[in-house]
Amino acid sequence: MVSGKPPNAALGITIHDKKWTDGSISLEFVSMDLKKLCKEAMQRKAIASIAALEETTATESIIPILRTLCIIKT
Repeated sequence: MVSGKPPNAALGITIHDKKWTDGSISLEFVSMDLKKLCKEAMQRKAIASIAALEETTATESIIPILRTLCIIKT
C-alpha cells in the first residue's frame, strides 16, 4: 500500500474486508490465518488488476505511434 490507501482504490474497486467475494461467509467466523490469507489474496488480485491495466494503457499508447511509423515508411 502506498500513502495509506489500498492498491485497489485507484480502480474504484471495493473490497469487502468482512466477507468473502460472494458474501456468503463472514470472515468473523474463520481463523486468523485464513483471514490473513484471504486479505492477502484480495490485495494480490487488486495489484495484478492494476498492473494489467497499466500494461494495456501502455500498449494502447504505442499503437498510434507504430501506425504513424508504418505510414512514414510506405
